[in-house]
Amino acid sequence: MRYYLIAAATVLMISIGIIIGFSTIYDFLNGGSPKDSYPVTGTLLIKLKDLPKEWGDATHVYVHYGAITIHRTDQGNESGWHQVITGDEWIDLRDVLTSPKAIGNGSVQSGDYNMIRIEIQEAMVTVNGINETAFVQSGKLTIGIPKGGIKIKAWQTTCVVIDIMPKVVWKLGNYMITPTAKAYVEG
Repeated sequence: MRYYLIAAATVLMISIGIIIGFSTIYDFLNGGSPKDSYPVTGTLLIKLKDLPKEWGDATHVYVHYGAITIHRTDQGNESGWHQVITGDEWIDLRDVLTSPKAIGNGSVQSGDYNMIRIEIQEAMVTVNGINETAFVQSGKLTIGIPKGGIKIKAWQTTCVVIDIMPKVVWKLGNYMITPTAKAYVEG
């Protein structure tokens, strides 16, 4: 009788372990949560595009961007930002006029994200064939992601396109760039 009780207890413990294991895997594959003890990640691919609606006399707009971060929906305003790309790259926005260009990707914990932020370090414009320093009115461009944001799923790649729309003006003897943007999930 004692052996039957030990065998029954062993089968019960193994069954409970299998159920917990399957439910944990199911949670991870469906986005997980920040409370999971084993966070699973997906990949976020970031693309950039531009339509030169308000470039003024500029024929090129060059942007030196730094870190690109994404905000987790269920976290605080400043604590919820997670770096996706280190950055420190220059991009000529003329290169992304006809189609979006990938500017990087990174590993992100599974879950829901509602904003993306680009640090803009400096900028230049080309006017009449001469490169001129352009001042950017804010060092960070924060963009809300509409339609519920982005859902990063475990072991999958999600692509977000940032449609940047800089306005270039000549003001007080300097070129100024006021960047605005929108973002959307591709696909």
